[in-house]
Amino acid sequence: MQEVTCFSYERDGMIIVLTSIANDWWVIQQTYQMAQKQIQHQMPINLIHQETNKYLCVDEKNLAKSKNGHQVTAMQSSMQQSFNISTIDNQQLIVGKPFFVLYQPMNKYLCQGPSLSEMQSTQYEVILTSKLTTSCLWIVEKVFK
Repeated sequence: MQEVTCFSYERDGMIIVLTSIANDWWVIQQTYQMAQKQIQHQMPINLIHQETNKYLCVDEKNLAKSKNGHQVTAMQSSMQQSFNISTIDNQQLIVGKPFFVLYQPMNKYLCQGPSLSEMQSTQYEVILTSKLTTSCLWIVEKVFK
């Protein structure tokens, strides 16, 4: 298991959240066997780290909690997670358009926490929260084919 952290920058008045290193990407992958060409609103997904091939996971049995919310981790297997894409306009996911990531079993959103990570003094913790804020907005920066 590995703690997941991120840093952010502002673009067009919106906070953009990235992982810790340049070109250190999390890839959105559909979980359907019969995948569609576009990722749609409410579609189940996996988030996979491009370099390490680790999955973003919530370990509900050993749920780590910070003062701001439940922490997420990076693991070798997906643990059959239930992350869903939630687009603002209920349409498909496209580059540059903000969206939310909902963890279905706990009905909580993936969010950049307000506190710096204990492991990295320049990065923020990634948490699950029930309070929907602009820190829960994520952006697709590029498409990998």
